[in-house]
Amino acid sequence: MKRLFFTFLLLSGFVMVSFAQDLGPELTKVKRLIMDKNFEGALTESKSLIEAEGTDSLNLSMAYSYAGIASQELGKSAEAISFYRNALLYKVPRLDIYDMMINLTSSVNDNEGYEFALLEKLAAFPEFEPEVQQRLASHYLKTKKYDSLLKTSTRLTELNAGDYTGFYYKAVAYQKLKKIKEAQVEFKKVLELDPDHLNSNLGLGMILYKTASATYNAKKKKYEALKSPSRLDYDNYRKSLESSKAVYSEALKYILKAYELKPKDNLKPVIANIYTRLGDKDKAAQYL
Repeated sequence: MKRLFFTFLLLSGFVMVSFAQDLGPELTKVKRLIMDKNFEGALTESKSLIEAEGTDSLNLSMAYSYAGIASQELGKSAEAISFYRNALLYKVPRLDIYDMMINLTSSVNDNEGYEFALLEKLAAFPEFEPEVQQRLASHYLKTKKYDSLLKTSTRLTELNAGDYTGFYYKAVAYQKLKKIKEAQVEFKKVLELDPDHLNSNLGLGMILYKTASATYNAKKKKYEALKSPSRLDYDNYRKSLESSKAVYSEALKYILKAYELKPKDNLKPVIANIYTRLGDKDKAAQYL
């Protein structure tokens, strides 16, 4: 249904971006064949135009576009994507062709083609940048291209500082790139805009929890390595745990919020462990 809708838009002339030049008799014939649902004939005629000498770039871009539409209607997705790619490379002045390639590559999980089409749309139609950057960010997160995600999410925050989405993607990118301090800063920006953002509460809480645990375990290991610890050694050990307890307390705030928003059993041991290390065994017992 979506494919037919875009085909109708392309052929009807009611598209968001068009051009004044006439298609010419050959392209008009291809257009008519597609409207008559003669996709095999349209594909054959389009290929002839593509192979003909002296065809200018504008007509070539439209011939590739029609070949893409015909191939897609015939169920030849890979061939359609190849034709659409060439149409975009020839800078086809039709927004709908960019969107047809974007939608097709998305539906068949062609990650490379999807990214290519989005980047080409961004270059050709900069007025659609917020939407395209959003889709790119989601794509880079899915494909684990975290350097690209960081670049795109940074641009999203510049486009709309009042929307938490860019800050969230930026936090995840930093986290995956092992830049933990930077990730904390971005998670906090999200929570300033939306205190109930589940993944940011969870992400920030777990970062702080792991930071506190690393400090706690290091101090504990150091104390346990002493052969004959004195009372003074023990007192110093207990004092050394205070820094980790402060971080545990901060982590608890976010993790409890995440648990409140969406209770998950796998968070209960984390909460119980925090309460235990903060010396509140009664509350810890509630999550065991």
